[in-house]
Amino acid sequence: MANVKVTREVGEHLVLLILRDLGIPAGGRVLKDTLTQEWQRTGLRDSDMASGVQSLKNKGMLRDFDFETLELTPAGHKRMFSLRLSSLGTALSAKRALAALGKREQDDTDAPYEPGASDDRRS
Repeated sequence: MANVKVTREVGEHLVLLILRDLGIPAGGRVLKDTLTQEWQRTGLRDSDMASGVQSLKNKGMLRDFDFETLELTPAGHKRMFSLRLSSLGTALSAKRALAALGKREQDDTDAPYEPGASDDRRS
């Protein structure tokens, strides 16, 4: 799969979608291991999740409850329900579409442009 650039905002968004899919309420807690397991479904790097989690902590939307557990703050819960995507599955579909587009664009740049040539570059 093509590399997809993941911004901090996208990382935040996906972390919140995972928490929403898990049904975490305001003040609710999730084991960091559970979040990591769910994150692996995205196919994205662990560092993207860590960046998203840290950004949410910096914004007061998540906090460390203890060494193994994160707590969703009321502000994080409010933000979680303002997200446009309905689920992590929708986000993963969007990610796959972006990856496919990136691969297609990469494939298009592999062949030189020839005016009047067919768009079908199969041999």
